[in-house]
Amino acid sequence: MKFTTDKAKKFGFVENLFGRKSHIKDINAKNFMLRSFAERQAINAPIQGSQADIVRVAMVKIHTYIEELKLQDDVQMLLQVHDELIFEIKEEKLAAVVPTLLEIMTNVLTPEQTKGVPILAEIKMGPNWEEMQKVDIKDL
Repeated sequence: MKFTTDKAKKFGFVENLFGRKSHIKDINAKNFMLRSFAERQAINAPIQGSQADIVRVAMVKIHTYIEELKLQDDVQMLLQVHDELIFEIKEEKLAAVVPTLLEIMTNVLTPEQTKGVPILAEIKMGPNWEEMQKVDIKDL
């Protein structure tokens, strides 16, 4: 955290895993409250920015998978909410499609790109968002 805030103070921005910059206003402010808020932003921005970009990369790869296998009538990527992707999948396609979706999401980046930090994903299913329950892939 100190490295990140020191870098922000020196350069005025921080970068996420993909090199996307977040400029941090007030990182060198004399006002303690403004500076403290900017330091929290400097620490948070690379984490949230990386997560958002990882989800975007996963969405592109999943879209490509759906298109290549011509699954548009069976699999719909409906919504992204923060780090969640919501799908509507025909029941008869669950066992074939869900393991691949999970594999795409957990392997969206190489271990070198994540500096060895694994990307974890879980599956939840249900008739609607409120009633979703965690599912083990072996149970599909």
